[in-house]
Amino acid sequence: KIDSLGAKAILVSPIPSLTADSADNPTNRNAMLERYSAVMAKMASARGKRFVDVFKPIQAMSKMVKLTENGIHLNETGYYSLAIILEKALELPPRNQSVTTSVTPNTPFTINERYLPLALPSDKTGLTDMGQILRITGLKKGFYTLAANGSDIKTASAKEWEAGIAIRQGPLFEQVRALRQLIVKKNELFFFQYRPPNTTYILGFRSYEQGRHAKGLDEQSILIKWLEGQIALHRTPTPIVYQLNLLK
Repeated sequence: KIDSLGAKAILVSPIPSLTADSADNPTNRNAMLERYSAVMAKMASARGKRFVDVFKPIQAMSKMVKLTENGIHLNETGYYSLAIILEKALELPPRNQSVTTSVTPNTPFTINERYLPLALPSDKTGLTDMGQILRITGLKKGFYTLAANGSDIKTASAKEWEAGIAIRQGPLFEQVRALRQLIVKKNELFFFQYRPPNTTYILGFRSYEQGRHAKGLDEQSILIKWLEGQIALHRTPTPIVYQLNLLK
């Protein structure tokens, strides 16, 4: 059915069980999940489809950082890590490519931002692959503050700027947070339109009681479409004017 739409089907393995509860017997559960993954990989190969194994990468990464809330459901760090794993597996261009430039202090400059950064999790403990690395060469000895659209982002020495500084805040991250709020709101509206809490009374066999509210569900499509338009409008980086100021 997916092929008939002209879309590409990609099979993704389940993630491992990371619970420490011995009563849940994670060893047996993971052995079962690995068998599922093996069958999925075999089916993908037989049908000429791409298969992405996230089981092993998540399992390996979980030894360095906590990725789930309860051993099963991913937390913020888990979803951040999963996004990176999927992008690499799909051979997408790395969004955290380093940028090397030579600028004149106190002079505005721009950077060709191809992608928005991933929204950083609140707990960054154990994560290293975060933020775009910015290298600025040719600076005289001293300390310099990078500002974006008039707001300070990072202060470092000339030597540190030349080695490379990870940029993990600024206007693009603010744009990402706003974009994520739009996506979450759109998803919530779609979910409650698709499965309203009182489905039986609005759409089901008791719709003779409250079926009049079905019109309200249809009207939500207007808001959903509007939010989808806003998401499309804000999913690409907005131009940022940077400036490197010498501290005196």
